[in-house]
Amino acid sequence: MPQQPKRKPKLDREALLSPTGAAELFHRDRATLKRALRNVEPDAFEGGQPRFKLSTILEAMEDHNRTTGRSRSAAAASPIEAELGALEQADLKFKAFLKRLRLERRRAFARRQRDRRA
Repeated sequence: MPQQPKRKPKLDREALLSPTGAAELFHRDRATLKRALRNVEPDAFEGGQPRFKLSTILEAMEDHNRTTGRSRSAAAASPIEAELGALEQADLKFKAFLKRLRLERRRAFARRQRDRRA
């Protein structure tokens, strides 16, 4: 009999996940998630086991990454995430360039107006 594929946990914000289910969902090590959730109050218990909301898990992972000084490195990020990061940086630089350009144009306009009056 063929083996049934594992079902992935729902992405519903109110869904309750175990640390193991969250590890599968985020493609992270179970031990990492258990360390991140060690001092977090569970949102519920099912069968005596702690369950957490997706938002609780995300906050715990952010806190864990901040306290350990680790974040997902560019090497650990997927190619799409790395590309998105590069695009976001380019967008920020472009917006800063436009802001400087507008400022220079306003200054040039103000100088022309001042020179006409003089």
